[in-house]
Amino acid sequence: MKFSKKVIIGILAAAAMFTVAMTIAFFLYQSVPGDLVTGFYAFCGAEAGVLGWIKRSGL
Repeated sequence: MKFSKKVIIGILAAAAMFTVAMTIAFFLYQSVPGDLVTGFYAFCGAEAGVLGWIKRSGL
């Protein structure tokens, strides 16, 4: 399996685990840290975007 496929699988797995953790946190505490959620999904989007750019440009 290519490295990029492993990275994408890792990003998707981390996003799923984070979503579950934030859902549990919301049910327990009735709020979630908005900045943490925004930062996490921004990081995931940037990571996937840069990986796509690298793959597309053929570096």
